[in-house]
Amino acid sequence: MALVHVGVYHWARRVVGYRNDYCIRCAAPKLALQHRMFDVLHVWFVPLVPLGFWKHWLCSECGRDPHANVRTRRSVRWAGTVLLAFIAFVGWAASPTTRPDEFWFIWALRVGGTVAFGVALWASIKGPPDVDLRRELRKVQPLMGASCLLCGATLFPSEPAWSCPDCGARRHALPAG
Repeated sequence: MALVHVGVYHWARRVVGYRNDYCIRCAAPKLALQHRMFDVLHVWFVPLVPLGFWKHWLCSECGRDPHANVRTRRSVRWAGTVLLAFIAFVGWAASPTTRPDEFWFIWALRVGGTVAFGVALWASIKGPPDVDLRRELRKVQPLMGASCLLCGATLFPSEPAWSCPDCGARRHALPAG
């Protein structure tokens, strides 16, 4: 089995904008910075395909995409719990006397499936609720003030964002939510 490592390099990173945002990973309102980067697809760390310039929003605190959900969704947890319940049921429905060559496998399925189902059920019930990003974005206060947070220069209003005359960064409005 051959493993192929594929990823994306981000080169020539430059901050071109900022806004107040809600970071799911930090679970709090944070300042998000918009970076302009030259992305290159790589295989086994060898740059192969230039993808061009792209803009990415990154949290100023954790450095990750503020809207990327890192937790397992509640619906996926419940689907896994149902699947493990089915596996445990199959283990208990199988008879080790009719299949003596699979005696240990059936008992491992019974015990392991039941224990795994119990752990998954506990995790599904006690797990954290899903983050409602739209509700959290409504709580975020917009940036006020007429100075650039990156360089301190005075900002001049322009549509749809404020633009810094010194560093060229734009102050963006809150994301749609």
